[in-house]
Amino acid sequence: MKLLVLGATGDIGEAVLMAAVTAGHDVTAFVRSPDKLGDVRDRLKVIKGDLTDAAALASALDDTDAVISAIGSSLDKAQLDAPATAVRLILAAMGSAGVRRFVGKLHGFQVTRGDLATAMVTLATGSAWLRQAPYVSESRQR
Repeated sequence: MKLLVLGATGDIGEAVLMAAVTAGHDVTAFVRSPDKLGDVRDRLKVIKGDLTDAAALASALDDTDAVISAIGSSLDKAQLDAPATAVRLILAAMGSAGVRRFVGKLHGFQVTRGDLATAMVTLATGSAWLRQAPYVSESRQR
């Protein structure tokens, strides 16, 4: 599956990249600072861009099956709403591009980064888990 990973240079994002590449997916990292990517950089496509740039985001979504967002929040009080703003832009761009799968992380729960990364990749690439989730209706699985 062709995955676009956002927030790929953070702790969770790096783990998502590794989980996705290890699982054999075609992975694109959309990042502000490509130089922050670790050893996994050679195993994926890298697009430099900013989530507030709708045109760059639309271009990154070209030929993408699913988006995994590991974007985090900022400690800068002026940036407190940045993740919510970014998600709105991401979802709008996805709608225009016809990309229907989105998995994003939430703050405020405890889980290891490896477990979270694996769960995010599994959710973005498969439907078996969705069939097991009692709160997801059959009509929403498509």
